[in-house]
Amino acid sequence: MELEYLKAITNQDSNDARLIQMNDAIDEETFNFLFPLKTTDFERCFAKPKGSYDKHSHNISFRCVNNGECCNGFVSHENCSKLKINRITKDMRIYEAKVEKAKENGTDINIEDIPDTLLCSDCLALKRSFVELNEQLAKERKEEDEKCIEKHATEWIEQEKTLTLNPNRQFNSKLSAREKFDFIQPPKDSTGEHERLLEEAVRSMKYRDFLQTPYWNACACRRRQMAGYACELCGATRVPLQVHHKTYEHHGMEHIERILRKDTVVLCETCHAKFHNKLPD
Repeated sequence: MELEYLKAITNQDSNDARLIQMNDAIDEETFNFLFPLKTTDFERCFAKPKGSYDKHSHNISFRCVNNGECCNGFVSHENCSKLKINRITKDMRIYEAKVEKAKENGTDINIEDIPDTLLCSDCLALKRSFVELNEQLAKERKEEDEKCIEKHATEWIEQEKTLTLNPNRQFNSKLSAREKFDFIQPPKDSTGEHERLLEEAVRSMKYRDFLQTPYWNACACRRRQMAGYACELCGATRVPLQVHHKTYEHHGMEHIERILRKDTVVLCETCHAKFHNKLPD
């Protein structure tokens, strides 16, 4: 340990002329020296900008001598010799990792993949325009997809009103409880529009009509199957079983198994009558 050396480090003048100054030219040799340094050591190589009190908040602008090419060769033009840098060691490592991965996959590096701190003002503006364009295109694609989903869902629910939500229709008697339940499932979509329209259609029906639909028949058959074809109060088997709603909070969503299990109960005729207070306990 050398005390004089420690003093020299702690007394280092942050504005020493030998440090890298604002707009100094950074040649390739200096750049390669700076690149592997830890953040603390890296920042000590730069003079502290006037008026800056937080060493972690300032950006350092300098000129990088790289044969007129900017942003690691992505673009080449006259104004690309001035770069803005902030924590270049971290950003460069991230960028280099992306470059290596791209090489392995045989793909190209896009300007969106280059950290902002490694781009000059012109290329940064170009990058942001690309990002804004992609965001706009994504928004338009999403809106178009939602319109297609809405159109398909509207056509589908109108068809279901003539089929599974029609009190005058019945399932083929050869279908199993599982097959019936699978048949009434609405198509999955990113907006939940099919689910919403199905719930809306069921809730708009008279309850007595709803109980006659293939939709409810499928739900009731599946619920009895889930209960093991036994009354869930007394355990009776080999008797007629009815599916009773404990709540109508999620009415129109009985095709979802967890809701069907939670909101309904399988009862024999005797227990069902007790539920409706038709028989004494």
